[in-house]
Amino acid sequence: PSTGTLSLLLVEALRAVKGFRTEVITEDADLGLRLALNGFRSVYAHEAIGRGVMPHDLPSLKKQRWRWAFGNAQILKLHGLEMMTTPALTRTQKIGFFAHLTAWFNFNLIPILSLIALVPMLLTGRMAAEHPYIAVLSGLTLMMWLLLRFAVFCYGLGRDGHSLKEISAGFLTHVGLGWIYSSSWPSCLLDHH
Repeated sequence: PSTGTLSLLLVEALRAVKGFRTEVITEDADLGLRLALNGFRSVYAHEAIGRGVMPHDLPSLKKQRWRWAFGNAQILKLHGLEMMTTPALTRTQKIGFFAHLTAWFNFNLIPILSLIALVPMLLTGRMAAEHPYIAVLSGLTLMMWLLLRFAVFCYGLGRDGHSLKEISAGFLTHVGLGWIYSSSWPSCLLDHH
């Protein structure tokens, strides 16, 4: 699926889907999905047609990642049901779009908040007697997520020739932005804009 920037588009295709939508903040991903839903196809060319600009400081990186996660949640709200049920997309396309649109989601908000809420009980010693399963379940969920994400980073970045130090730095940055990813999708569910 064509879901990112630096794409070349046919003017006729852009006109057929009424151009870019301003209701979503990841308009490029929205356009790629709408083109596919309307029968247009994309072709990958292994050739650089432009250069992107990365954020140069932490506040800019946080803002970019919030926008990506929130904007993709907007697209899922608008087109998710249609995307998963339409005969216009193949099963592979549906999986590809779903994977792309949820790539920045982090569903560990509830375990993280549970652990934070349980800190007073942990400090007073009441946790072991009253709610041991909540702490264990929350802790195991977070540990499994961390191990799975690290394995994905090792596979993807290791395959591209990155060192363990570079992979670890990327992973720690990703984990450090976990709150941004965790809080963006519920915000979108509660308020579309």
